[in-house]
Amino acid sequence: MSDAVIMESNIDTALSTSEIYDALKEDILALRLEPGSKMSEASVAEKYGVSRSPIRKVFNKLESENLLTVLPQKGTFVSLMDFQYITDMIYTRTCVEKQILREIAERHDEAFLQKLERNIAEQKHIIHEGRGAKDFYNADSRFHGMCFACLDHTAIWELIQNMNVHYTRFRMLDIVSEKRFEILVKEHEEILALLRAANDPGALSHAIHAHLHGNITRLGAKITSEYARYFKETRIL
Repeated sequence: MSDAVIMESNIDTALSTSEIYDALKEDILALRLEPGSKMSEASVAEKYGVSRSPIRKVFNKLESENLLTVLPQKGTFVSLMDFQYITDMIYTRTCVEKQILREIAERHDEAFLQKLERNIAEQKHIIHEGRGAKDFYNADSRFHGMCFACLDHTAIWELIQNMNVHYTRFRMLDIVSEKRFEILVKEHEEILALLRAANDPGALSHAIHAHLHGNITRLGAKITSEYARYFKETRIL
């Protein structure tokens, strides 16, 4: 397998080790470096204009976070996604967010609901401007993060984000490959309407369940066909 294709950089000076780490992590999470791609210390060092020593440190840190996998006698690769882990994360988020949204609905906090409304408007603006998957993903994540913060559960949201190595890439795969931003916006609008009505907790639970499981539904059979190479062989649908 050839080394991962790394996009040309406009870097004029060598970056620090932490900056290189941040850049590579972002490339992996955004799928610019595809799961299963082979990585080379030499090519990355050449790209960033540094020796192989700091790159080795970066690779070790990314490996400790399950973003890189070292296979003896074969090399270093961007880690494959673990579908079982992804479904567990979706299950966890669904359970937690159902309760979060139920409590928000009970509060009848119109000022907060207007903040969610502005976030949805931002999502629509991103689509209108064609700003791409990364910006939309970040706005989408802020919508959910705001709900956790509303109930002073930011620590729980941060914990979920820190465990999102596989799930973040899975969500990005959905956004990049399917490009159905409007569907996600519509689902956010439905959740907001149910929060504002605050009279149908069952419908609210169903809406967040459908929203968080939507990427599996949208990707469907592609997970075991077109994108099968991105996942560990232990995946089961």
